[in-house]
Amino acid sequence: MTTPDPTVQSAERRLLAFLCLVLAVLQVLDLHSTLLAARLGRDELNPSILWLVSHLGFTPAVVAFKAMAIALITGYYLVVITFKRMLWPAISLVPVCAVYVTVVINNYS
Repeated sequence: MTTPDPTVQSAERRLLAFLCLVLAVLQVLDLHSTLLAARLGRDELNPSILWLVSHLGFTPAVVAFKAMAIALITGYYLVVITFKRMLWPAISLVPVCAVYVTVVINNYS
């Protein structure tokens, strides 16, 4: 197996960083939109967050959940940048970002 071209490797690393950053920003937007939606009387539907709510209260639970999500994104990035090829791990974030775009739009609607 040959080592990938450094230019390709650099492009893949930039794509991975960009998609991880987009996903982290979407987590922050989801946090904001969830808190706003809750103030408007809408219910949280995520069972994991609801479990945390029963132990921490609503706002601390949502903040803790989103902090954990950002920590996971950071960990994913730190692991994947050690790979020789990062294209498919980066591309795997596209549907995750799409789901969060939908969630955020729904929360703001």
